[in-house]
Amino acid sequence: MEKIGQTLYQPLEIDPTPLTALSQNRQIYEAVSVAVSLGVFKHLRTPGTPGELAGKLAIDGDVAYYLLKLLAHAGCLTEDRGKFSATPLADAYLHEDSPFYLGHEFTLTCEYGRQLLAALSPQTPRNTPEPEWTRERLRQIGVFGMMGSIQSTVEAAELSAARRLLDLGGGHGFYSIAFAQKYPQLEVTLFDLPHVASYADNFVREFSLQQRVHTRGGDFLADDIGHGFDAVLCANVLHSNKRDVLLVKIRQAINPGGQLIIKTRIGDVADNLENAATKLLWQAKGGRELFSFAEWQGFLASHGFRNAELAGISGIYATIIAQAGGNDG
Repeated sequence: MEKIGQTLYQPLEIDPTPLTALSQNRQIYEAVSVAVSLGVFKHLRTPGTPGELAGKLAIDGDVAYYLLKLLAHAGCLTEDRGKFSATPLADAYLHEDSPFYLGHEFTLTCEYGRQLLAALSPQTPRNTPEPEWTRERLRQIGVFGMMGSIQSTVEAAELSAARRLLDLGGGHGFYSIAFAQKYPQLEVTLFDLPHVASYADNFVREFSLQQRVHTRGGDFLADDIGHGFDAVLCANVLHSNKRDVLLVKIRQAINPGGQLIIKTRIGDVADNLENAATKLLWQAKGGRELFSFAEWQGFLASHGFRNAELAGISGIYATIIAQAGGNDG
């Protein structure tokens, strides 16, 4: 990976929006193609709920909900009090009995559409296995985060008084790099699987921060993650069965009064096309959890973290910051 040539906590020098908009348009195209292949618009000539549609088509009701929300934002459906129905646009061009049917223009063309069809199948396991973490996969995730998500987290967290930061499950290392760039006094420990940590170490070296950003390999569910940290960052790692285990370990690793900085997807965000597309993409890739901020407050309070605040939003990605109480339980 070449250096981006900037400080990572600032907006990208060249606006990637023209390209990201093309990517989102492709996702919308694939969603419409899936709906055409399933006969969604035929079944919604009369209003129906996602659950009713799921029963008729033998598909997963939760994923169907996110699909219908996106189709509504795309102008193919309308939503009224929880029921969805085809718009005149869909009736005219996406119903197979219409003389102006354009369904032949919507066929699955990429992996995303096939993933979405698989996610809609009730037989698809709801818990997906850990993906294979390769250097290129991590780089792609890191670059995606640079579209605003990483910057919003660094802006939301105030670490001027902190000396030690733990980036737990830090992956690509872009968060660690960005925090170290903004706060020259900060020493960062990035903890992840050994081979992932080695990839992150390469990225850190490309930004000449190896003197202050240190990588440590291990299994954060089983191994000691260290102690005496003024802040702990958890970017998209506190999910499923990991959440309770890690929150207990973080309480032991963080100094009393220290900051827990969480980056996670949440469900209660603006209801718009961009967020609807991102939520559906998350479902297609095997994600299921989209908790509200209030639910996150409950998780954190139950583990002794107080004053949780919603410190920043970038799309469906929220930055939540809470303070650690004493480690005496």
